[in-house]
Amino acid sequence: MLTEEQLAVLRDIDNSVAFDDAAKADQLVLEGYAEKDGDIYQLTSKGEKSLLDNGALDPGV
Repeated sequence: MLTEEQLAVLRDIDNSVAFDDAAKADQLVLEGYAEKDGDIYQLTSKGEKSLLDNGALDPGV
C-alpha cells in the first residue's frame, strides 16, 4: 500500500511537475510504479492504476 507521500510523488510525475526528492521517485521506479528515461519520470500502468484506485487521478485522462 502506498503512502500519501508516495501518491503525491506519483501525481507530480503524472503532472510533469518537478519535485525535490528524486530518491523517493527512484524508489517508486524500483517498485514498478514509475519508469525513468534519462531525467524524465513517467508512470507505469501500475502507477496509473494506483492513482486511479486511490482517487488521485482523473479517469478521463
